[in-house]
Amino acid sequence: MKQIVAVIGNANIENDINKQKTSLELGKLIIDNGYILATGGLGGVMEYVSKGAKNSKRYTENSIIGILPDYHSENANPYIDIAFPTGLGLGRNLILISLSNAVIAVGGGSGTLNEISAAWQMNKLIIGLKVAGWSEKLCGQALDKRRDDIIFCADTAKDAIKIVNEKIEIYRDKKFSGIKKSQTEKEKLIEYFSKIKKLRIKKEQLKQEFYHFFNLKNIDDKEI
Repeated sequence: MKQIVAVIGNANIENDINKQKTSLELGKLIIDNGYILATGGLGGVMEYVSKGAKNSKRYTENSIIGILPDYHSENANPYIDIAFPTGLGLGRNLILISLSNAVIAVGGGSGTLNEISAAWQMNKLIIGLKVAGWSEKLCGQALDKRRDDIIFCADTAKDAIKIVNEKIEIYRDKKFSGIKKSQTEKEKLIEYFSKIKKLRIKKEQLKQEFYHFFNLKNIDDKEI
């Protein structure tokens, strides 16, 4: 099954030649490298990257997906093959990120920031191009401590695709399983020892070590 690369960024780049060229090249390279392209389906970066994808010699029908915020598929830019009119407004950002295996940001304002945040929470591979906007501001950074990686930086479209090719398989198994309730140290221990119990590993010595380490004295065997 082909993997999907989402491209997000500014909805209007009429006066930004650099972002236009970068988006065109990025779209072409995504298809050249055997991926499916997904965008928000409208203008700006979304349109230019889709146009670039159609210029690839490896382009085949239904390789370009547009996740639209409204109910009208005819509002998609002319390079979209498959238009999904969600009618969800900004909620469509979550669908776009959810269906993608990797996310590449090209500049972008608050909408792109929303998508980057969603991609971070969903454990997606994220690459930020070093062009004006949130992609440049956040590349090389971690949004919080829930992950042990960063938003990767790319100077060019070629650099971005190189990172995708190198790392996309690493993220295949990092599936988002929903937002979990934060746990106390005691709750983490109970969960840990429950797993040990299921594996039929003797836990008595481990329990004593963890009791000492966390200074916990009130975990009852009934809880685990």
